[in-house]
Formats: sequence, C-alpha cells, structure tokens
Amino acid sequence: MIAKVDQSEIFSELKYRTVIVIIITLLLLLFSGIGISWLYNNRQKNIYRKLLETGTALQESEVKYRSLFENAEVGMYRSKLDGTAILSVNRKLCEIFGYTESEMLDNPATICWANPKHATNG
Repeated sequence: MIAKVDQSEIFSELKYRTVIVIIITLLLLLFSGIGISWLYNNRQKNIYRKLLETGTALQESEVKYRSLFENAEVGMYRSKLDGTAILSVNRKLCEIFGYTESEMLDNPATICWANPKHATNG
C-alpha cells in the first residue's frame, strides 16, 4: 500500500519551528534593545547628576571666594594680566584709596606702583 503524503504535511513541522525561531529571535532583539536603552538612559542620568553636583559645588566655591574677597580686611583687587583693566576690587581697597568701586573699575591707573617693574613681576 502506498500512502500519499501531502507536501504541506511534510513541511508543517519545519514551518512551525521556523516561526518559533523567528519569534524567539525577535524577542531577543526586542529585549536587547530595551536593555541597551535602559543602560543608555541610566548613563545619561548619571552624567547629568554629576554635572549638577559639579555645578552646585562650583557655585558654593564661588560664594565662598566672593565672601572671602569682599570681607577681607586687606585691600585686594583682580586685574587683567597686562594691567590694562581692573576687574574687581574689595571694600577695604576702596577705603584705603578713598575711591568708590565704580571709580576704581573705570580707572585702572588708580593702582599705582612705586616701582613699575613690580607691576609686571619683573
């Protein structure tokens, strides 16, 4: 007796397994993408958190510096390296020279050196 086997009957198991492999592959790709996305987002959060902490620390440091500069009991100023402009002066320096802060900032010649070589670290 000869049994007739239909072609779809032969390949049905192969089709079933192929569909299962494709589904598993797609699920692996999906979960890999989700995992990579989670890692990326986590890393970005850490970067922004560190940036925020650094910015906060910088602001605190600037507040400390400004407080020390402004409340110092010695005259202090900041100028450009070439001495062409005064960038900031503290209260005590204004008292010593008898000028207001704006007068000091507008006129860099208010800081006069007894020996001009000292102005250039010479």
